[in-house]
Amino acid sequence: DADAAQKAKTPEEIEEENQAEADAALAQAKKALETSIANAKAALGGLTGSEKSAVETAIVEAEKVLIKVGATAIEYTAASEKLDAIVAAAKALEDQETQEEQAAEALAEAKAGLSAAIDEAKEVLKGLTGDEKSAVETAIVEAEKVLNDADSTVTELNTETAELNQVVADADAAQKAKTPEEIEEE
Repeated sequence: DADAAQKAKTPEEIEEENQAEADAALAQAKKALETSIANAKAALGGLTGSEKSAVETAIVEAEKVLIKVGATAIEYTAASEKLDAIVAAAKALEDQETQEEQAAEALAEAKAGLSAAIDEAKEVLKGLTGDEKSAVETAIVEAEKVLNDADSTVTELNTETAELNQVVADADAAQKAKTPEEIEEE
């Protein structure tokens, strides 16, 4: 009978058990805060700028709670949760910035690709006549519109590059298939 055993305990014994449970909870909360601080310090290597500063500040605040004389389990837990939340938010912001940087790089690469295709088309244009020349001139104008549109996406730029390259390839092949007489007539 657990109930009978509990009733048979003296108030001092009950107090000792309660204190032991409180001490265990305090130790567990303190250990969780130590782990949060260690994880936050480990995360610093992947952070920059304001995100890194925010985590550094949060670590200092958490360490103050950790060394506080008489800190409670509730204080340790609150500091741990706050630090974990700040680290998670900083990582999310850093990830977002990385994605934005990658998107900007992809856009720059797509613009450079289309610009190079336009330059190549202009070179090929010099050797074209007739309908082939007109087709490439039109394709260059369209490509330049997409290139100069500030709202063009990577997909639009890459699609325009592929289309321009195809028009140029087709025109170049058709030009090479012409006889000297056909070229003379144009």
